[in-house]
Amino acid sequence: MLKLGVLLVVIGASAYVLPMIGLRDRITALFPPNLQPYVGGGIIAVGAVLCLLGLKKGKKKDDKK
Repeated sequence: MLKLGVLLVVIGASAYVLPMIGLRDRITALFPPNLQPYVGGGIIAVGAVLCLLGLKKGKKKDDKK
C-alpha cells in the first residue's frame, strides 16, 4: 500500500510540474485543462492517505515482533 501511495503522490505532483515545462501527464490529460490541478491535488491526497495507512500498518507488524 505504501508503494502505491508514493506512486500516486508522484503522479499527482507531476500534474503541477509538467505543465510548467510544457509537457502533460497522460492520466491527468484525460480531464479538461482547467480541472487538471484539482485532479492532481486529489491524486496527491489519495496517495498521502495510502502512504499513511501503509506506514501505520507497517508499524503494527514491527511492534508484534
